[in-house]
Formats: sequence, C-alpha cells, structure tokens
Amino acid sequence: MAVIASVSGLNVAQSDLAVAFGASQTTILWIINIYTLALAALLLPLGAIGDRLGRKPVLIIGLAVFGIASATAGLAPSAGVMLAARLLSGVGAAMIMPVTLAVITSTFPEEERGRAIGVWTGVAGGGGILGMFLSAALVDVASWRWLFVLPVALVVAALVMAVRSVPNSREGA
Repeated sequence: MAVIASVSGLNVAQSDLAVAFGASQTTILWIINIYTLALAALLLPLGAIGDRLGRKPVLIIGLAVFGIASATAGLAPSAGVMLAARLLSGVGAAMIMPVTLAVITSTFPEEERGRAIGVWTGVAGGGGILGMFLSAALVDVASWRWLFVLPVALVVAALVMAVRSVPNSREGA
C-alpha cells in the first residue's frame, strides 16, 4: 500500500515543496517522478535478484531501504536530500513489489492463489487511491512532511510480519 501511495502522494504537495525548498518546478517534478522512475527501472532486475538470492532477505532489505529513505524524505532539509531520499525509496519499493507477489505465488496453494493475488492487488490499488486522499488531507491540516509518517509506520509493521512469517523461498526451491 505504501509503495503505491508514494507514487502519487506528493503530487498534492507541489507548491508546499517548492516553498519549503525554494525549488523550481523542474526540481519539484524530479522529486515527485524520480521515485516512479527508479521503481519502474529496477522492478524486474531486483525481482530477479530476489528469486535467485532469496525472497525474504531481499524483502527485508527493501523494507529497510524504503523505510529509512521515507523517514529521510520527511526530514529532508533540502531539495538535494529529498531527491536522494526519493530515489532510494524507489529502489526499496522495487525490491518490495515483485518479492511480495513472488512470496504469494510460491507460498499459497494453487486453489487459494487467485484470492491471495486479488487481495494483494486490492491493497496495492487502494494505496494509490488512499494515498491521494490522505496526502491532500495531511497537506491541508498539517504539513507535507507528515506524508512520510504512514509509510514508515507501515514499514515497521511489515518488517515485523516479514521476519515472523515470510518463508525464504527462491526460484526453483
């Protein structure tokens, strides 16, 4: 949910980011889009690494990278720090997305797999919709910096669940 919400969430905070960082519209667009570019460019290669090296460690590393980068983005003192944090968030997201789907397909029995994938898709899709609404509300009542609190909280919960219950599967294993 947090991975998809992070794709669209900052769109509602463009003017706030420009003021906070004294940044041009071009810089703000890079801050918003660098996450999606990193996610899209690295989705397949990092998914393949998870298949070969083990899905659980790649998921845990991806969650840690995503969480730390999200916290850094929320605390960013400058546009440069924000750009780097968003880039790293995209790298972490590219580790999380394919691995979570691979864990579902390798863990659930065939007769339950369709339902599990449907839930995964629904939660991810819901993140895109919920991300826009929550982001708009947070920007209106608080600050754009609060947009990064929910992803960090979700990462902490996901890390606990991953350590406890995700099996370490590999391609062909």
